[in-house]
Parts: sequence; C-alpha cells; structure tokens
Amino acid sequence: MNHLLRHTTVFLALLTLLLTACGRSAPTHFYLLDSGQPPLTADSLPAASLSIAPVSVPDYLDRNGLVRRSDGQTRLEVSELDIWAEPLGQGARRVLGEVLAARLLPRGIDVIAAGDRQGDMELAVALERLDGDTPGTAR
Repeated sequence: MNHLLRHTTVFLALLTLLLTACGRSAPTHFYLLDSGQPPLTADSLPAASLSIAPVSVPDYLDRNGLVRRSDGQTRLEVSELDIWAEPLGQGARRVLGEVLAARLLPRGIDVIAAGDRQGDMELAVALERLDGDTPGTAR
C-alpha cells in the first residue's frame, strides 16, 4: 500500500509539473515612445506659450499592439505581444512636446503638451503613418 501511495504521489507531481509547463505563454512587452530629450527647466517665465492639440491617429494604428508592415507596402501585422503602454496619440503628443520644448523654451516659448490649458498658439498634428519593422525600427 505504501508503495502504491508513493507512485501515486510521484505521478501527481509529474502531472502538475507538466500542466504548469504547458500553461506558459510568451511574455508581453510594453513600449513607450521616447524623445531622447532631457527634461528642461525655465529660469524665468516664457514670453509666449504653445499648446499641442490631441494628436490624430489613423484607425489602423489606433490599437494596443504595434503595427508592422511586413511587405513594405500593404500587408500589416498587429503584434499581440509588443504593446504600446499608452495610447499612441497620447505618446506622440508627449514626445512632440518634449522635442519642441527643448528647442523652443530657450527662445522664451513654453510648450504645453497635455492638459486643458490653452497656449497663445496651438499646434494641430495628424499622424498619418508610423511603420515599424521586424528589427524594431519605426519610421
């Protein structure tokens, strides 16, 4: 009886290990756009301000998964494991604000990339195409 109990225990342990190994899936990767610009601070108040309106994104890009062109022209692949960590339009607006702030703040123009505050000027942007390829480059 003790021998049967030991074999049953070993069988159940192996079955549990097998079922656990079968339940694993590839890890999901989350991505953010990055401007590569260091944060800026202003010593004095800028003379003018520029607000960036919400960025318009085409429907085929307005999704969680990264979209890649597989044939260079018309065939698109949507990744289920490479995911934007924020809405693409929101990330594009944030990065555009960081890039413009680096160039305009030294000239006395404050860039407002998010929020409800209106600037003296407003920039409207429509993202028409953002192609990623397999090595991880986006254009």
